[in-house]
Amino acid sequence: MIPKSTLARALLGTALYLLVALAIRKLGPSCFAPDTVARLGGMWIAVPSIVIANALPKKKMIPLDRLASDLAEVQALRRFVAWALVLGGIGFMLAYALAPLAVANSMATALMAIAVIATGMRIVWSARRPG
Repeated sequence: MIPKSTLARALLGTALYLLVALAIRKLGPSCFAPDTVARLGGMWIAVPSIVIANALPKKKMIPLDRLASDLAEVQALRRFVAWALVLGGIGFMLAYALAPLAVANSMATALMAIAVIATGMRIVWSARRPG
């Protein structure tokens, strides 16, 4: 049964996320090789970014009709930010899954940083654009 309250769903999702993280930490070494546990843990870090970014353009954080800006531009900005962060999260996961473990963390962080920088640049470009 999925709760109807937004807060209850958020708490349930957080509890499930932490439960899986704890299972990876505690049960992983007895079930998998240490490298696999490190990879699973690294991949699991990207999950919140992907889930939250995917929901970003769909949620009504500030109703679009109350914004002073062009509604189409605001929605386009939300979609760009969502795509950038989802792709950054997927890149983060793939780096941990496929790259040599010695460089996986650096590569994953660089890929997510590129997504965050692109997001910041798009936000600044939208804010400075006359219109």
